[in-house]
Amino acid sequence: MTEEDRRKMEMMIQMLRAEGYTVQEPAAQPQQPAQGGGPSPAMAARFIPQGGGGAGGGGGNAMAAAGPWAALAAVIAANETYQNKQGNRPAEFSDHMKELATGEVLGRDVERYLGNSEIAEQIGNMGNPEGMWKNMKKGLKPWEWW
Repeated sequence: MTEEDRRKMEMMIQMLRAEGYTVQEPAAQPQQPAQGGGPSPAMAARFIPQGGGGAGGGGGNAMAAAGPWAALAAVIAANETYQNKQGNRPAEFSDHMKELATGEVLGRDVERYLGNSEIAEQIGNMGNPEGMWKNMKKGLKPWEWW
């Protein structure tokens, strides 16, 4: 590690500490780069916030880990609410839940927005196991492709 690299790392460590992060001091010997480029996991672990610093204490790390899944759930809920208000879902709650569980809602959405083309049907079939099986069977019969 060059002197300039060491100086930059020390400045970054000082900035992170000023923001409330707990940062370990770098090892005396230079670290080998990770396979495939990028920082090694050990180096990345130095910059992970420790408890008490952010997002209301120790639960912050758990909240950050759930972030992408929580965002996906929010997008799905918003889409289902919108589609229900637009009349693109069954009126009965039990029928709506059945279509959600089987993936038929994807077929409804694709049909509504892409029309009744063969490609739209293929995409809509990917939302449930039965439709995926139909797509696989058709893929194994090239004479039916056209």
